[in-house]
Amino acid sequence: FIYKPVKTYSSGMYVRLAFSVVINMQPDILIIDEALAVGDAGFQRKCFRKLDELKYNNVTILFVTHATDAIVAHCDRAVFLEKGGVKEIGKPKTVVNNYLESLFNGRYKTSKEAARAKEKFVVSKELNTDSRVDGCPYRASYNATEYRWGNGEGRIIDYTVLNKERGEIGAICKAGSDVTIAASVYFPGAQQNLVYGLTIKTVDGITVFGSNSMKIGFQAGIAEAGEVIRVEFGVGLQLISGEYFFSIGVVSVEKGSEDIILDRRYDLFRLHIEDDATAFGYAALPFSVNTKGKPAGARC
Repeated sequence: FIYKPVKTYSSGMYVRLAFSVVINMQPDILIIDEALAVGDAGFQRKCFRKLDELKYNNVTILFVTHATDAIVAHCDRAVFLEKGGVKEIGKPKTVVNNYLESLFNGRYKTSKEAARAKEKFVVSKELNTDSRVDGCPYRASYNATEYRWGNGEGRIIDYTVLNKERGEIGAICKAGSDVTIAASVYFPGAQQNLVYGLTIKTVDGITVFGSNSMKIGFQAGIAEAGEVIRVEFGVGLQLISGEYFFSIGVVSVEKGSEDIILDRRYDLFRLHIEDDATAFGYAALPFSVNTKGKPAGARC
């Protein structure tokens, strides 16, 4: 392709060429506008390695993108632009949350009636089913700095983390544990085409795992007006030792239209995962080392 006119290149090849030229010019300021979106995984990884190198050499990088995870993972500050103006400047995680909120239905707000009911609420090990009260803050693993938004037509009013050996666990969990994350979701009005989701992120906001009922082919169905539904997520915590934040959400999905966010609770609770410190990273994968014809190897 080096001997062919640039006009014959695909859009992806064209942007790759431009990016490759620019990053090898040793710039003082580098502006990237969605250039990484066109590349495959190998190209993107190579680009981010180069960006890390440029950052180390004190190059200022302006990264324009809709890939929010990339902003949280690689940027020191973020700017939220809306309708041609600067809406917010700050920490990437905070700005990204506000950007996502603006795309959907706004932040969920607690009513005065709920505030009064909370004063009379009795804490229980069972999941709360009182629609007027949010039982989440009473759980040991609850994260007080959670970020919540939605139109309130579906409300996550409690959660708990369970395993077979100990029942309800607190804020500490052993690596490799199979747990059930149960949540109570209240629906003030009838809803259909419901999807329930769970996301696990690091302290830095990097997504370790995420899925939902629709992705795995589970038909969550409908909810009647005034109904409280118990939702259970089963997940194996094959994670390396560290702090992890868990988010739960419920949306209504209509074909041909945008998802309706009923309630999303980002970083709702946090778990400290404990292991025997035989590895590093995020995922606790089966791993062994051996040498042929030598004494038996080691395994973790």
